[in-house]
Amino acid sequence: MKKIIRSRWMAAALAGAMVLTAGCGKKEEPAQPAKTEAPAAESKAEGGGEKSGTIRFAIYTDTARDLVAQAQAELYMEKNPGVKVEIVSVPFANYYTQLGQGLAAGSAWDVFMINGASFAELGKTGQLMDLTDEITSRGMNMDEYVVDPMNSAYQGRTYVLPYELNTSAILYNKDMFDAAGVEYPSPDWTWEDFQETAGKLTNPEKNEFGCYIRLGQPDINSFVYQAGGNMFNEDLTKISFDTPEVKKALNYTTDLVTKYGYAPSPEQLPANIAPFMTNKIAMASAMCFEVLTVEAAEFNWGIAPWPKDVNQGGSYWTQGMAVYNGTKNKDLALDYIFFLAGEEAQNVMAEAGGAAPSLLKVAQGDKYLDADAPDGMKYFVDEFVEGRAVAEPFTAKWGAIWGSATSVVQTELSLVRTGKESLEDAIAKMGADSQKLLDEIS
Repeated sequence: MKKIIRSRWMAAALAGAMVLTAGCGKKEEPAQPAKTEAPAAESKAEGGGEKSGTIRFAIYTDTARDLVAQAQAELYMEKNPGVKVEIVSVPFANYYTQLGQGLAAGSAWDVFMINGASFAELGKTGQLMDLTDEITSRGMNMDEYVVDPMNSAYQGRTYVLPYELNTSAILYNKDMFDAAGVEYPSPDWTWEDFQETAGKLTNPEKNEFGCYIRLGQPDINSFVYQAGGNMFNEDLTKISFDTPEVKKALNYTTDLVTKYGYAPSPEQLPANIAPFMTNKIAMASAMCFEVLTVEAAEFNWGIAPWPKDVNQGGSYWTQGMAVYNGTKNKDLALDYIFFLAGEEAQNVMAEAGGAAPSLLKVAQGDKYLDADAPDGMKYFVDEFVEGRAVAEPFTAKWGAIWGSATSVVQTELSLVRTGKESLEDAIAKMGADSQKLLDEIS
């Protein structure tokens, strides 16, 4: 299965279907027309008879995820020939707009992916089906999964089942390391090691850089966590960029660009291609769901853990699944969402080798970490299992503030990295502007 899905993905990639973003780890693609018309309900046999009907499962557009969702659907339909599963793939930039339109019109998708920021808003509306009793009656043990409370439960009731675990790590170009005679990153390397390694791999004459530091997630949050800090207070009412820990992280990442020249400035980045894929960047961060994109690289590469300062690790988040409470196909939608959370469907995800399955025994198993997996793939899972990862604090406030504040942060840090503004001035502006945004939604 892994080879089949990867070969399909490679064909799509070569046709130009997917480019890894250089921004925040999510893909933004052209808008697609909203699909709000729900299929007519079809009869379903009761009492254990043959299932029949049509349901829609909505996902964020991503070539690898599309193939996984389709393979899962095909497996389910093979077992249930009377059922038709339609995969609705919507670009992330438009996904939640279309979901809101469907909910407002009473025609939302039957089953759909959902993240913590959106669950914080929808969990209390009554538009998501309460899955608590079904979890008990079906004997599902939630302790066997990566379960993010921010993306699953409201007032003690569960509305979202786990689907994906999205963790981060460092990609490194083995060919560049080998050519420079530099040892590959070790599991216990530090910020000092990272900086020294980046220096050895930087070659201005060849326009080669030792590392690339993204302006958005996961890099900023990850380096702040490594420095022992947090930009938000516990109840997310205050955001600050001028604490010692946050300033330490911003200084460290900025120096790699402006002081040492080990990382490219925004003006030095290529257009329409992920920097790591240029074969000119020795190290760059990635989320596990981005790995399949890198499979198209024409150079040897591997995966390393984040370097350590006070902490070692990076940001992670989960993607869950919910059932629309107004679905006309309740029994079938419930059956399908529990199938997707089950071992068979999670194995389909594992065999693809992109996003990590939420079922931990599958994420840690041979199918996800087999011989076909890239060198170091286990670090994505180890980071979470060993407690070397920090969850994004997804709440309604987080979704609103980070959606707005990201543009503020990226604008200011871009000015810093191009020498048009001092980091001190940028920190003051980021703090003031972001806090104003936060106050407006509090």
